[in-house]
Amino acid sequence: MANNAYLVNSDVLSNSIAMLEEKGEKFEILATGSNRIPVPWFFGFDQDDLKPAEYNYI
Repeated sequence: MANNAYLVNSDVLSNSIAMLEEKGEKFEILATGSNRIPVPWFFGFDQDDLKPAEYNYI
């Protein structure tokens, strides 16, 4: 199973494309990556734009 990452443009802060679609929110997928997050994506943000996240893997 591939680990796909998506760079999404949306007015709603969410990490779930399914949730955006379910709520009928407008969004656009700007880029995708498979099994990694491309480092150049981080240059498109200021420090205040990046939100801390914690993921628990089983």
